[in-house]
Amino acid sequence: MKKKLIRAALGIVFLGIALFNVDFNKIVTNLKNCDYLFLLSAAVASFCGLFVILWIRNQVLNVIAKTPYGVMVKAYFAANYINSITPANLGGLLGEPWGFYSFSKGMISFAQGLAFVILATTVQNIRRIILSIIGLILFYKMLPKEYISIILLAVLVYLSYTGVFLLAIFQNHIPSFFVKPFKAVLQKLSRGFVSKIFSARLKSLPENIRENFGLLITSKTVYAGLAALIITDVLLEGFRMWLLLLSFGVKFDFRLILIIPSLVYSVTVLPVSIGGLGISELSGIVVLQIFGISPEIALSVIFLDRFLFSYWGIVFGWIFVPYMKIPRKEAVW
Repeated sequence: MKKKLIRAALGIVFLGIALFNVDFNKIVTNLKNCDYLFLLSAAVASFCGLFVILWIRNQVLNVIAKTPYGVMVKAYFAANYINSITPANLGGLLGEPWGFYSFSKGMISFAQGLAFVILATTVQNIRRIILSIIGLILFYKMLPKEYISIILLAVLVYLSYTGVFLLAIFQNHIPSFFVKPFKAVLQKLSRGFVSKIFSARLKSLPENIRENFGLLITSKTVYAGLAALIITDVLLEGFRMWLLLLSFGVKFDFRLILIIPSLVYSVTVLPVSIGGLGISELSGIVVLQIFGISPEIALSVIFLDRFLFSYWGIVFGWIFVPYMKIPRKEAVW
């Protein structure tokens, strides 16, 4: 509880810093004068794109567990809500498998759901790492050095999470001379959180999870689905932000906008605030300002963007969570 209060307080502090750099009168004026057609287009694209992404995820999970589309949707939203009230990615990692089990009435085991989520999370982490590094390379001379250090730290955290996942799955197939130093590096990078929350649990993953993971990574359908998922995610994130910028009269090179969201939101992996509150808004102002975009427009765009891909989903998740049930011990794995 104490850590949550600290993170909530830090989020408010970061949000206060972001708000301190803007003129509210200009924000109100910009919102009144914005092109609502582009705002509506961004909302429609975000809503439709999300359900396309969930359909693709459903096809991947179907390889190991036939999953009704409705179960996928409910589990996703429930995990979105749980993720907003738990540290870092813990809620998404465990909340979605729990949702699969609950909403399928036990037809999908927790182990099957967790194997799927570990694979999907690992692939998304790698995507964020690659795009963040590309962003740093392209805009290195334009970004503040302090911000570059923060992005590099976020990349290390993503690498840490990804390393823990892969080590947990393949530890029996990795030579011990490589595993030992790798574990030591992860321990230093994680500084307690990964080691306490993830390592202790993932290093003893039941064989059932590894078997399901193995089935996933040997399927051509899964590789095609993951490729489609990455492409759709990148295009949707970029397209949504591009439309929001257009609504405020800002024209932006669409090729570059595909990199901006990962560069802006990679900092949210750092467990310093709840749900990335404050730190994402501040990050968005820093990144968009280097392209000559005013803090008022930057803050408006980031808030609207987060609302369209996150905030409204948390409300839906809050509706579904009460219907989740605790898995029976013998049914978990």
